[in-house]
Amino acid sequence: MTISCLGIILIAIVHEYIRRVARQFDRSIATQNYKYTSAINNSSGPEKIEISSFGENENHDSQIVREPAQIAWLQQICRSLLYMLQALISYSLMLVFMTFNGYLMMSTIIGATLGFFIFAEDVFFARKAFTCH
Repeated sequence: MTISCLGIILIAIVHEYIRRVARQFDRSIATQNYKYTSAINNSSGPEKIEISSFGENENHDSQIVREPAQIAWLQQICRSLLYMLQALISYSLMLVFMTFNGYLMMSTIIGATLGFFIFAEDVFFARKAFTCH
């Protein structure tokens, strides 16, 4: 029983680690996949031209707009695999909790708490969505 409890604690900690990796990966994609465009007002209406970096265009009639670009398919595959791991571990921990074994239930709670304490320091200002685990 002790090995089972320690295993459940470890699995719950790994679940929080995978959630952190997914958040960091999403942040890196967000910073890489934004393009800056400059909306220039002319007689025929606003015209958007792409610029390579923020503030390169010195035209005072233009407005810099940050628009999301499309995510590459390889990045989306990686995001999907991380999501699959999160769902697999989350539902597995939910099933462990539903055995109504008090030791395993406490192990799940302890592991989730330890994992959040160790790996969730980057979500202080963001609202954390509560998932089943």
